[in-house]
Amino acid sequence: MPSLIINPRYFWSGSIGQFNLSCINKSRKLLLLNANDPHKIRTLPLVAGFLKDRYTIWRYLTRLILILSVLAIAGLFFIPKIISKRSNYALRDLYKAYCVVLILPLLSGLILINFLSYRNPRFDIYSPDNPLIFEQAVLNALQNFDMVSFWLHPDQYETLESSIMRLPYRMHTDPYPDMIRLCKGHFGFLGMCSLDNCLVMPGGQWDVALKDYIKGRDSKPTWCFADINYEEHLPNRNSEAVVWSKTKELNDVLQSIRSGSFYVRYNNATQKLILNQWQIAKNGTSGHIVQTLEDALDIHIALSSTLPGEPVEIWLIRSGEIVARKNYITPCSLTLRDSSIEHSGLSYYRLIVTGKKGLKLISNPIFVNFFKKQKSDSKSKK
Repeated sequence: MPSLIINPRYFWSGSIGQFNLSCINKSRKLLLLNANDPHKIRTLPLVAGFLKDRYTIWRYLTRLILILSVLAIAGLFFIPKIISKRSNYALRDLYKAYCVVLILPLLSGLILINFLSYRNPRFDIYSPDNPLIFEQAVLNALQNFDMVSFWLHPDQYETLESSIMRLPYRMHTDPYPDMIRLCKGHFGFLGMCSLDNCLVMPGGQWDVALKDYIKGRDSKPTWCFADINYEEHLPNRNSEAVVWSKTKELNDVLQSIRSGSFYVRYNNATQKLILNQWQIAKNGTSGHIVQTLEDALDIHIALSSTLPGEPVEIWLIRSGEIVARKNYITPCSLTLRDSSIEHSGLSYYRLIVTGKKGLKLISNPIFVNFFKKQKSDSKSKK
């Protein structure tokens, strides 16, 4: 599947003179899964650019005018004198004409280009962080292009000290879990890698985002995706997303990912966890909504592993709270009954399974719409 990682926007703060120059949000990135159209990618409103030759005209035009301005200013010291010696014009008049005809238009051109660049959000690399303008513009474009996007490790902190020509600067990115709820148009986040991820824990930011969906504050749910091998030096080769798809055709796989019909896992060198069944009722599978009038539900779970005999701990989570915690040995098949439902409306269930040596499996949620039975009192007439 063609994929790409983009940085919607980074910006600079501080100054070189005060030795506190910082590049902010360079690692705030999005993963695009179906990035197979170079033209669409080039037209994404990424701030400060990302692709070579994207702003060729702007870049060469500014450089050309800057070079001509420097040459014109340098020529001010000798070109009018040469012309004065070869003509009858006064040197003072030649200086004035030189400045008005050559230097002033060039400097005006530099000012105009700088002004237009500043007015264009795509070149705004100095304004403060404003995701609702910059990141949201990129997500809107991705939606228009029907691209599937996930936030890349929004819980990770990154900072790097470096220098250019002995001038120090810092590259810094704070965790950005708020992007999951603040910006619309993405499909979720990468929540499975070798590092601990607090977003997927019960009551974490993922549950907050899922509650936004069941309460009608968001138009679509947030999915948890797996890391990918986009850089060889990153320890993410054991992270996988297992997609339940009708076929292996790209469109079918993408449709399954859009609907949340997949789970993610982290493997070790010799072992993998496999989710063979994750179902509520007859048609309640990952990403789907089950309608029920019952006050209790049976959740069917079947697990296995590449090497049998793996001890696992299973957490069943309902709307951010653990409702069951069981220990089993793979392969195993179980039915967990949740009879503690006290409210009507939309809820969700999700699964976290952990094993030894870093093994982990996380399901995407199954949604359940509970309809409470209406109690009717019948009165007899005398």
